[in-house]
Amino acid sequence: MSENVQNPVKGNSTNLETPAESDDSSVDWWNVTVSETPVDAASFPLDVWAPLLPHTTGLSEITIIECRIDPSLAEELCAPDSTTEQDAIKGKWVRVKRDLNIEGGYISPYLNVYYRRTRRQDINLVTDIELLADKQEPSSPGTWHKVPTSLRAGIFRAPPLFLWYRTGNTAGEMTAVERSNIITELDVLYGEDVPWYGFEKLEPPTMPERGSVEATWLTFRRGVKCKTSLRPVDSNPVLTMLTCLAPPRAPPLHFSRSGKFKIMQVADLHYSVSQGVCRDSDRNPCEHSDNLTSTLVGKALEAEKPDLVVFSGDQLNGQRTTWDSKSVLAKFAKAVTEKGIPWAAVFGNHDEEDGMTKEEQLLLMKGLPYSLVDRGPKDVHGVGNYILKVLSADASKTHLLTLYFLDSGSYTKGYWDFFGFIPTAYDWIREAYAKADSDPRTRKALDVGTSGQESAGNAKTNAGFFEDGVLKAMENDHVGKGNAPEVKAIGNGHCHSKISSSFKI
Repeated sequence: MSENVQNPVKGNSTNLETPAESDDSSVDWWNVTVSETPVDAASFPLDVWAPLLPHTTGLSEITIIECRIDPSLAEELCAPDSTTEQDAIKGKWVRVKRDLNIEGGYISPYLNVYYRRTRRQDINLVTDIELLADKQEPSSPGTWHKVPTSLRAGIFRAPPLFLWYRTGNTAGEMTAVERSNIITELDVLYGEDVPWYGFEKLEPPTMPERGSVEATWLTFRRGVKCKTSLRPVDSNPVLTMLTCLAPPRAPPLHFSRSGKFKIMQVADLHYSVSQGVCRDSDRNPCEHSDNLTSTLVGKALEAEKPDLVVFSGDQLNGQRTTWDSKSVLAKFAKAVTEKGIPWAAVFGNHDEEDGMTKEEQLLLMKGLPYSLVDRGPKDVHGVGNYILKVLSADASKTHLLTLYFLDSGSYTKGYWDFFGFIPTAYDWIREAYAKADSDPRTRKALDVGTSGQESAGNAKTNAGFFEDGVLKAMENDHVGKGNAPEVKAIGNGHCHSKISSSFKI
């Protein structure tokens, strides 16, 4: 296998560098600037908290509200006071739907951040935020506003911590440099790891880590990561449009000129909101296992230089340790995204255990850099049944390899499966009927694995996955002389004996 055939994509750029291998120097169809699909920021809602949207509009006001009732059940009762006039001028109050006191215990009130967002050009916008102890004030100049409610309200014996925010010029008065530094979104992170892509932590934590209590952090996104474009509309004078770009996306998957494509499989990370507890390891002492695992993955990436990384399930540990799935998803692919490597994922049996559905997790994954994950067809049971095509290195871009990603489910449901009421992944990938390949030495069909290896509790029935799915899945979509029903390799998670496998195709 050749070395790396795709150099990382830097930042938001899609102008790929020439591959490192000398024999690939003439291959350039993927080494071009690809037009990003712009998003018209003017269409984004202002009164909905949607931190994945690349908002260009700034915030006009911030506050903290404590409420004894779950705000999701009584939004109007917990919301800050306002008037119709204030809503029209500064924008409606928007709740950051993340409880700052989630680790505060049963007696602690719900504590949420609220902000207003506006497109008006005559309103001063928030340009900076600081968290300060009682009786402290910001040292930098400007117009600062102190939120009266402590970010630690309701936490027994916790010293007060107050949010201060600075407002700058109005949107109409701001220069391009000033607009690139306004605060455009707020979020909350649980645990001591990295915030969501594009966000930064505010020091100190609103809830310090102590014992079994994980730290809570207020995070923010700064700047307008968009570009200005000009376009005529109905023969009228040219309009200036501010369009926003999504996180950097993966370049097309392709073989090297030497005909090779390397896939690195990463299985069963089992990350938690905390930094994790070591399992199946002879290290002693062994702490902060998530960080150790990320370091190990990073070193494996440097050694293998894969063209694609596949996370094959149980990215989340479940078992009540991933009670905030978003904070865990923020870190699981960091080692891969930092290197600009395309990646895909499927789900395991633990990913959905702690509340967030696979549908919700998949939407978050799609918001991370270089992600190739997809929901897949809705008429197939599960979430994340999709295909990726790997193309040839020459200018023909011939489809040479199909990668099938399948949601195998978590646990058998029993009765419904028995009667065949649930369409499964193998119904989707089945495209033709053909006999299995044969062993050239024994002439026996290669459709039976080693028997007698299953331990107690393993499945005792066969749903036909191998016979009706794997053995009849197509190698590619060319039909000139008939398809080739041949699966090159099968990778699955759930086995904890390896952190990664590397496939050379």
